[in-house]
Amino acid sequence: AWAREPYLGLGLWQWGGVALAILLGVTVRVIARHLLEWLRRLLSKTPTRWDVEIVNAAAPPIGWIACGLIWALSIFLLRLEGFYLSSANFLVQIFLSVSFIFLAYRLVNVLTLYFQEMARHTRSTLDDQLVPLFNRTLKILVVIMGSLLAIQNLGINVLSLLAGLGIGGLAFALAAKDAVANFFGSLMILFDRPFQVGDWIVVGEAEGTVEEIGFRSTRIRTFYNSVISIPNSEIANVKIDNMGMRKYRRIRTLLSLKYSTTPEVIQAFVEGVKDILRNHPVVQQENYHVVFHEYAASSLDILLYFF
Repeated sequence: AWAREPYLGLGLWQWGGVALAILLGVTVRVIARHLLEWLRRLLSKTPTRWDVEIVNAAAPPIGWIACGLIWALSIFLLRLEGFYLSSANFLVQIFLSVSFIFLAYRLVNVLTLYFQEMARHTRSTLDDQLVPLFNRTLKILVVIMGSLLAIQNLGINVLSLLAGLGIGGLAFALAAKDAVANFFGSLMILFDRPFQVGDWIVVGEAEGTVEEIGFRSTRIRTFYNSVISIPNSEIANVKIDNMGMRKYRRIRTLLSLKYSTTPEVIQAFVEGVKDILRNHPVVQQENYHVVFHEYAASSLDILLYFF
């Protein structure tokens, strides 16, 4: 009889049951984690590594999902009513929804690793650049679709909610204009391929090596080791100088001789440098110049120009 005594709207046995349910849920999560660790060690002996990757990705969210399911069962067994029932249902549904979204989010990483492995075995570099973009797109879809399903499960009509959002659709479209422009700019870069990850490029005043082509921007590692992020919409509309596509590298420098050097020695020097270029295995033979260039302030300058 004393356990049925009401306290803050619930019987004492129900409060005890709530505490026990919380403890039981955390215990089940720990048990699930240890079971999955045992499964991971078992699967590590198999020839493929992808089953281990899936278990590693799924282990944390599955533990929380098991915990949430115990709490959902406890709500039914504790016979909650009124405010406590609606509040507990709301919290547990939110908890389970976030856990399932977390599970799908981590499995996307495993899928991305699989596609990256496949892309390494192809000659084309396009798929190597598409995989990170695919990863981000799928993660955004998982979060959006998971959130909509969670809202639907809470009893909110998603269609009417989206229709209501249509009132502010114009403002949203204007706000998202730059994001859409950057997205199409990234598609242009991926399919038109003016450059690839790893290329040395010059874009406006920025110069460096392309590190990443993202949804919104392209990141360039400069030669003083900083990172410049340029919106893809800007890259789509500017001149790009791709140093990484050069077949040869140009060398242009001046060789300085003393003013006392005679014309005959200068001529012999020029011919000697030409012989070095002619006999060098990596010098392009079709286009090189070694000529007297100018009378400098303190030297006679020979122009050395080759690829």
